[in-house]
This record gives sequence, structure tokens and C-alpha cells, in this order.
Amino acid sequence: MKFNDTQFAIDYDTRMSAEGYPGELVNLVHNVFTGCIHVIDIGAGSGHFAIPLAQRGLSVTAIEPSAAMVALFNEKIRDDFRNRIIINQCRWEDWRGQSPRAGEKKATAILCAYSIYGITDLYCSIEKMLRYAHIAVIFIGDDAASTTLSGAIRKALGIPSCARDSREKLVSALDALNINYTRQSITQVRRSAFSDINAESEYFIRHLGLSSQDAARVKQILLELCSTLRQSDSTRHPGTAELHPADIPPIGNNTITQWYFFDNIYCDSMFVLRS
Repeated sequence: MKFNDTQFAIDYDTRMSAEGYPGELVNLVHNVFTGCIHVIDIGAGSGHFAIPLAQRGLSVTAIEPSAAMVALFNEKIRDDFRNRIIINQCRWEDWRGQSPRAGEKKATAILCAYSIYGITDLYCSIEKMLRYAHIAVIFIGDDAASTTLSGAIRKALGIPSCARDSREKLVSALDALNINYTRQSITQVRRSAFSDINAESEYFIRHLGLSSQDAARVKQILLELCSTLRQSDSTRHPGTAELHPADIPPIGNNTITQWYFFDNIYCDSMFVLRS
């Protein structure tokens, strides 16, 4: 992904936040990290995990190579948890933290949430994780099993999917390194909701690398894929959570009367590694 591009980083951060990411994954991670006081967040992005973990009292060392993501991250840090977050702008492979003593390692956890895709030397990186922490959580998405608005638009346009074999590579590496791990399947439903169909079309033109000539086609696909809800609606749409009128925000003196929405189904895997 083009996280070094400022607009791409802003788009990603805005959309993930609007969908409620990471949602319950924070609770899941926090429970796994019971007894830890320090988390090293690899590929921390704009702080979606690091910030709520710091707000819960954990100290966080964030590793993030993208300057654009780091800038967004810094904007979100408030004074009440500022002293619990340290951001290192570098790749995990290049990070040179002080080797922990036995007690420090026992109190330290690693989080690598959907950021393993860009790691070049997987074997060395995994070994490094367990040199610094006694436990590591790695999240990997399953593009083939997931149903997302982006994927549906790709399919409608005949654009090949960006399916990755990262999960298989991770399993092979863990087995080869003889590392003890558990694996859990996780499914999350996160809603994309928008009121401006033209702005949404423009986003996907940027995101998919299309031209302005594709705008009409992308808009038509969005209209075909997305359900709608007017402020006066009170019925529940089959297969979706209800969007209440109170969820529709006012703009100026006017209130948006219609929303478009798509329920993304993310099918992911959580690997828990233990030294």
C-alpha cells in the first residue's frame, strides 16, 4: 500500500476510523496481553491500536516507517497519555531497541496488526519479535474469504484482486523456526456509510488508480452495491445492522436525509506466538 503518500494515508485513516476499526480487536489484544506493561506495535500506522492501548495504561513503542502516518499519529496524541507513547519512524527490520533483560522481556508484548505484508525478511523478523517479547500477536487478513466494498468494485470492474499468501508464508516460517503458536479465526462486520456518492466515487478512483473517465461507471457500481437508508426509515434491512436516524449527522443547518451503506465482512486470522 502507498502509505508514504499523504492523501492515501489520510484516506486510509479516515475510512478505517469511520468503520470503527479496530473495534473489538483492541479488547482481544488487551486480554491476550494480560500481565504486560509494555507493547511494541510494529507497523503502528496512525495509532489505531497504540492509542487505545496507551489509554488503558500500557506503555507503547510504536514502529512506523511512513512519515505521513506518523504525522497523523502525532495529531491524535493527547496530553493525558502522551508520556506512554514513543514513536520510531523506521521499519521493524531497522529498529535498534535496547535488548531487554529477562524481567523486561516477560512484561513486553509485540503487536503486528496487518503490517506483516511489507516485512522483507520474515524469518529474521519473527526471531527478533521473540527476542524482545515473550508473546506476540500477528493479525493477517484473508482477502479471498472477506467481502469488502473495495473488493466488490474491483470485481465489477474486472480488476484482479490483490490476494496475498502472507498467511501461508507465516505458517511455514513459524513451523520452520519451531515456534509455539495458536491460531484463531476472527470475523468482523464493519460498515462503510456515506452520503456523498460523488466523493465516494472519487475516493475509489484514487484508491484503485483509475482515471476520471471511470467516474460514472464507479458511481453506478456503488449505486448497485450499496443499500440506502433515509432518515425517515425505521425498518431493518435484511442482513445488516440498523442505522438509526440519530446516526445521521447534521451538516450546517441541514440534515442528511439519505445514506448509502455497505457492510464489509472481514475474515482474518490472529496468531499468538509465545517464546
